[in-house]
Amino acid sequence: MNTKVKWLWMLIAVMFFAYNQTACTAQKVKKSKKDKSSTEETTTKETATTVSNTPVETNERGCPMYGADKNETLKNYSLFNEYYKTGNYTEALPYWKIVYKEAPGLRETTYFAGEKMYRSFLDNATTEAQKKAYLDTIFMIYDKRGECYGKEYYYTGKKGLDLMQYFPETTEKQQFDYFEKSIETGGSNAPYGILYPYFVMIMKKYNDKALNFEQLTAKYEQIAEIARDNIEGDSKYASYYEESLDKMDDYYTQLADAVSDANARNSVRDCASAKEYYGAKYREDPNDIKAMTTLYKAMKKYKCYSDPLFLEIANKLNNIEPTVGLTRFIAKAYASKGDYSQAIGFYSKAIDLEGDPCNKADIKLTIARMYQIQKDYSKARSVANEAADLCPDSGAPYLLIGELYAASGSLCGPGTGWDSQVVIWPAMDMWAKAKRDPDVAGKAQELINKYSAYLPEKKEAFLKGISQGDSYQVGCWIGTSTTVRLK
Repeated sequence: MNTKVKWLWMLIAVMFFAYNQTACTAQKVKKSKKDKSSTEETTTKETATTVSNTPVETNERGCPMYGADKNETLKNYSLFNEYYKTGNYTEALPYWKIVYKEAPGLRETTYFAGEKMYRSFLDNATTEAQKKAYLDTIFMIYDKRGECYGKEYYYTGKKGLDLMQYFPETTEKQQFDYFEKSIETGGSNAPYGILYPYFVMIMKKYNDKALNFEQLTAKYEQIAEIARDNIEGDSKYASYYEESLDKMDDYYTQLADAVSDANARNSVRDCASAKEYYGAKYREDPNDIKAMTTLYKAMKKYKCYSDPLFLEIANKLNNIEPTVGLTRFIAKAYASKGDYSQAIGFYSKAIDLEGDPCNKADIKLTIARMYQIQKDYSKARSVANEAADLCPDSGAPYLLIGELYAASGSLCGPGTGWDSQVVIWPAMDMWAKAKRDPDVAGKAQELINKYSAYLPEKKEAFLKGISQGDSYQVGCWIGTSTTVRLK
């Protein structure tokens, strides 16, 4: 066996050792409070509901919201929620079962709470049979949640991670099948947590000769593209996708070098050498899409973002085949240079290419923040309101509008005193709206706490004939009615 082949097998062996050492931590699961008894599985407090001829009300995916008796359902939901919030899962479970069965479309919280309770039981199970039964129930909750609220691909991926955590030795094929299905059905939305475990599994299949190098490459490029889309699109979890891609890329690149004996490629170590090596092929034929794509990927790998050639290539590729991810990435590159006009133009193009309303809203908010940087608060608010219309459940637009109002003290007054302080009131109105979204509720409360220290004092309001709770019209560019709040 020659030296290069020996080196290749040593590389794969090291990778699988690292994977086995970390597989048990592939999914972080918050532990629920330990329930005092696990007998809740056999306890039932079924509550009879009144059958009615009234048509059953459903959510947008066709799942019943209240069942046959709305009042009874809401009562059961309230009872389950009260016990659940105190950690009394034994008492909560019977009412939860009724809500889950009769009103699967009522609240997505039902599924979050159900998963948390059963995961608590699973973590404290003492036999394999109990563990399997609890995990089967969690999988049932995933399936119903996907049916009633979407993102089935996400819960498919979670199944694979759960099997990896609780039954790692006996479920490798099931893990692989769940990861593969999640990636096939979720595409760029596939969860970041499954990419690296899936990559390790395809590397193992290659090592076992179940895949040849071309098949391995095709699967690697599929999951790498998912990561790139999220990185270039600046998604909420971009850093996690980048971490997964970096780990995969390190192993794959070394393997590809060993298989292809690409000595020239081995000499590419930084932005300059990447530009020199891959740029030569591009300069031979600037219209060759393959050469263009290879150069772009190489320059992106070594973060050659400030090089004018990088933006040139990115623009050419995007003109040939526009994508949301690449368009947003180009916009971000212009924004980092302070060219907000170009950035806003590309972000606007990305909105036209994007299909999901909430993703459109996210891009709108990025544009609004650029107007905020330029002190065009009125335009920033207008775009933020458009984002709120696109994704009504998101609190992020109201968080931003509140920040615009709070920053207007020097625009609407001298910077201190009454006229500069009253802008805090409509800001707090916006942050109160934002708190309805759990994703930003903590940040909204932080801002409310921070700016409460700058509220006008009661003695100053008294001199103006104004009392706590009065209605007040804030002028300036804000132009809105609010409620008086005093220190």
